This record gives sequence, structure tokens and C-alpha cells, in this order.
Amino acid sequence: MPSKTERLEVRIRPEHKELIERAAAASGQVVSQFVIPILVRRAEKVLRRSEQTFLVREDREAFLRITESDDGPTPALTRARERYDAEVREE
Repeated sequence: MPSKTERLEVRIRPEHKELIERAAAASGQVVSQFVIPILVRRAEKVLRRSEQTFLVREDREAFLRITESDDGPTPALTRARERYDAEVREE
């Protein structure tokens, strides 16, 4: 039994629609297969950014020093560092 799906309708310019349809066809996909992963990745990135706290350079450097200290960071701080490193690599 397939899972329930929802419909999302958007209005776009004809030239954008044609471009997307051509790109989907070139990749061997129908339009929905082509656009859904792109839209989902972008939405996830926007939400991650909206939930992040950005530090000024001095605070970022202090944070990084703490995570690398001999006292050892807490598990929560280690996870935060890993998330930060992953985001920096992604950009």
C-alpha cells in the first residue's frame, strides 16, 4: 500500500517550467522526481540555518579552543562541534 501523498501547486513562468522539464527529461526523471529532492534539501538547509546560532570570530575561536582542550569537552559539546564542522563543510 503506497503512503499517502500531498499535492503542492506552484505558479512559475513558462520559461522556468520548460527549463525544469528539460532538465528532468535529461536526467531520466519526471518533473516531480527531479524537483522534490531539490526542494526538500533546500528547505532542510533553510531550517537548519534558522535554528543556528552564529558566533563572532572571537567567540567561535574560544568555542573551538574549549572543544580541543586537554580537559576534554562534554558529550554535548562534542556533538555541537561535529554539527558545526558538518555545516562548514557543506557550505
